[in-house]
Amino acid sequence: MGRDIKRALDEMPAKIFQAEKAFLTEVYKVKELREELAVIEADLYKNGKVKGTSDKIRTMQLTPYTMDKQNEIQRVELLADLAKIERNRLQQEFEALKLIAELLIPVKK
Repeated sequence: MGRDIKRALDEMPAKIFQAEKAFLTEVYKVKELREELAVIEADLYKNGKVKGTSDKIRTMQLTPYTMDKQNEIQRVELLADLAKIERNRLQQEFEALKLIAELLIPVKK
């Protein structure tokens, strides 16, 4: 049992690193997709596809042109959220393992 805990403690930092990397990758993808969406919207305004007089009307006019990109953003945001949850789960597991190890290892005085 003690060896299993030690092995888990030894492996956990690498797992947390990979989970953090996955989370940041998804966050970066969301940022890139939002930038792409902004370019699409700017082009639509520039080309006269959007002429609404209110935000609501402009949003309605943009939607057919941007729906796929918006859906992709939502999908990647979900992946980022899931990656964050996994990173947090691993961090909590690591903290729990450290506490268990402290309880199992006698303190020398």
